[in-house]
Amino acid sequence: MKRRLKVLHFISFAGRSPFFCAVAEHANRDDFEIIVASLSPTGPLLDDMKERGIQTFALDCTRRAQYPRAVFRLAAWLRRERIDVIQTHLFDASLVGLMAARLARTPLSIFTGHHSHEIPLYRRRALLWADCLSSRWLSHHVIAHSVDMKEIFVQYEGVPPEKIAVIPLGFELDRWNPSTAGRERVRTELSLGGKVVFGAVGRMYWIKDYPTLFKAFAPIAAKMRETMLLVVGDGQDREQLERLARELSLEERIIFTGQRSDIVDVLSAVDVFVHPSLAESFGQVIVEALALGKPVVSTDVGVSREIIENGVNGFLVPTGNSAALQEAMEKILRLRDGWEEMGRNGQKRVQGFAVEKIEPAFEAQYVAWLKERRS
Repeated sequence: MKRRLKVLHFISFAGRSPFFCAVAEHANRDDFEIIVASLSPTGPLLDDMKERGIQTFALDCTRRAQYPRAVFRLAAWLRRERIDVIQTHLFDASLVGLMAARLARTPLSIFTGHHSHEIPLYRRRALLWADCLSSRWLSHHVIAHSVDMKEIFVQYEGVPPEKIAVIPLGFELDRWNPSTAGRERVRTELSLGGKVVFGAVGRMYWIKDYPTLFKAFAPIAAKMRETMLLVVGDGQDREQLERLARELSLEERIIFTGQRSDIVDVLSAVDVFVHPSLAESFGQVIVEALALGKPVVSTDVGVSREIIENGVNGFLVPTGNSAALQEAMEKILRLRDGWEEMGRNGQKRVQGFAVEKIEPAFEAQYVAWLKERRS
């Protein structure tokens, strides 16, 4: 009987993750044994994995002083379990997991670029050096989820291009069907009536650059009383953003919804999706909005340049430029009669991100890299 390849996904925190749920649902279990572990104590992610028959464990680290011991514990486990592939996710888990893999001589160690798009923006040499330790020296290979992310690795961290594979995230697209009933329910709940609604979704912190969006929306709101902006999510900057909305006289025109569990219905309720972020490794919500048939105005970050075509399914703008963002939003308002066609174009464009197409690409890359290292 052929031995299955043992793949460990090692992540910093055990919060719920659609990515790992998709992996668990669509992995080739005949050829691969998937294990998911966290550097942190156990949480919803590991519970979700157990429900899907995936082996899990947690190293229970609550502070960085515990990391050296965690490296040795994990290295011993990797050797004992004869793990073939370790794929690390996020900053802390990558440092700990890749060091452990080196000690254990794990055949293939992979660093995943979920967070590295942010590193150059912090302008902290120690942080950049620590990320380079994972991407350039500790890992055998790197997976970037977008061409933009690959370019960041090459330009800022000096990773050789041939070390990097670009594999996007996969989506269970059947879940992202627009709901007419859901749209009407949310619009009624939020008193949106016949308004034209721009929507933005994401954690409220500086890299998402909501201030630029608010400044772009302010002159549009002054000229067009029927426009509204729906901001979905929460975070450390919410109070500051609510204050900015008041300063721009937008307190009646911007709705802060907080976190929502009915995100499909909320996105169905908006007319145009806007993504003002300064950087993204991928930009999952862009794909989700397109899958729901929404025209998208996005900064040129993450996967946006690969899937948004100006005037076809949305518009791309440079980062941090409120004038350019305002112009694109006004342009898309003038194309209102074409939104339905733009939505259909977007839905067609994201069909290639179906998880049943993407997951085999990860598995094929594991096999290819293992063969390369063993030859």
